[in-house]
Amino acid sequence: MFDDKEQNEESRDRRGRKRHRGRGHAIFRMLLIIFLSVFGVSVYRFTKGLLENGDNAAKLSSLFGFEVNRTTPSPTEALQPASTATPTVTPGPTPFVDPDFDSPYLADFEDFRSPLVNLKKAGFDCSRYTEERPFRVKGAYAAHMSNRCYDTVTWLAGFTELNAVIIDVRDDNGYITYDMDCETAKELGIIAPSGSAYFFEDMPSLLEDLHKRGIYCIARIVCFKDDILSESKIAEKHPDWILKKDTGEFYTDGYNYVWLNFYKKDVMKFIADIAVRAAKDGFDEICFDYMRMPAGVASVNFDYGCEEEAVPSRTEQIAKFTKYACNRLKPLGVYVSGCVYGITIDSDLDSANLGQDYKELSKYLDFICPMVYPSHYSRNFRGIENVNGHPYELILLEMKNSEKKLEAVREANGGYSAVCRPWLQAFSYDFTDVRKQVDACYDAGVKTWMFWNSRTEYEQEYFLTKEEENF
Repeated sequence: MFDDKEQNEESRDRRGRKRHRGRGHAIFRMLLIIFLSVFGVSVYRFTKGLLENGDNAAKLSSLFGFEVNRTTPSPTEALQPASTATPTVTPGPTPFVDPDFDSPYLADFEDFRSPLVNLKKAGFDCSRYTEERPFRVKGAYAAHMSNRCYDTVTWLAGFTELNAVIIDVRDDNGYITYDMDCETAKELGIIAPSGSAYFFEDMPSLLEDLHKRGIYCIARIVCFKDDILSESKIAEKHPDWILKKDTGEFYTDGYNYVWLNFYKKDVMKFIADIAVRAAKDGFDEICFDYMRMPAGVASVNFDYGCEEEAVPSRTEQIAKFTKYACNRLKPLGVYVSGCVYGITIDSDLDSANLGQDYKELSKYLDFICPMVYPSHYSRNFRGIENVNGHPYELILLEMKNSEKKLEAVREANGGYSAVCRPWLQAFSYDFTDVRKQVDACYDAGVKTWMFWNSRTEYEQEYFLTKEEENF
């Protein structure tokens, strides 16, 4: 028992000595950690000061054989001018600014348009139209898109090559054919009466329906021809917009229609405003018709009311309108086309009288659309005795002549010109003569066309089936 007690006491003594030594070690370690921390901070601050001095940094680099990188400039560097290097910036879309009449043509415009954008948005399968076989309009005039016409074109588009319709937006009587959100049109009272044959109740919904069926939609806008004098709302409310003879009287054509004075900026803006609204309402393309002087006015003297000392020629003024309209429309994503008399392909005199310079207009338009109806040409035209009886020969000749002019435009215009897309005669002919015109287009290298029939009556035989279609 005694030995055990002594051993226990000795053991307690050893444990006490160990605890005493443990406390001493802990205090020593704590003091060492504090010392090293203080020393480390001091070294860091000292080194940082050295590195921030350009001369010391250079010495350190030389001494230790490595490059010292500094994120903070030295006092000497801070006094130096900033680098003049221009940073690389990824360009974004140019903000669209509504152009003036004298704005340069499509300044800073990048063409990202696609003719299929609305068809794809509506859910139509566009895989048929590949990059190798692009979308080419094969269209028909649909006027005010009556129920009968709607049934015809949608039926034909289902199984034939027909893929486009041309719908009146401002018609031959000067009416706007739907309740368009255009302030000037409403002020003038030229929206067609609701329920009339000239009015379509819901144009945006119609366009969406046609797009779902794979039909490309073109808005036809009659530019400068208005209503008959007694019915013209514009002549009544804006007589200053009407074309006048130098005697001060309104000019009226052989059918007693008045014409708008395209030398007036308000007139040009009015027509362009209608086109812009049609583009925003869902049309894929704007087609300007009657963008000319009345026919047969070579000997008539006009007062254009120009403020300019030197009055621009008719062709210059029509080209100015075309450039202005394209400037406003193309940035909205739509295509722009213009109808011209077929004779302007051949005759500079007719071009000057009408104001339609084929080459000049082709600098701006996406498509130029000559009305090459054989029945409208004079006998013995270019050696063709009976032009109306030889549709193939006439169209082949005119399309070849057109291509020569467009090639000259491309050479002088940086490689760009409008594409020729002619109006072909789909009236007073049977289907064989209608197809002869199409064949002539293809043989001349023109792959796109439109049929004109003012009564919108089209036979199935006018069109190839989708299986027969010649791209």
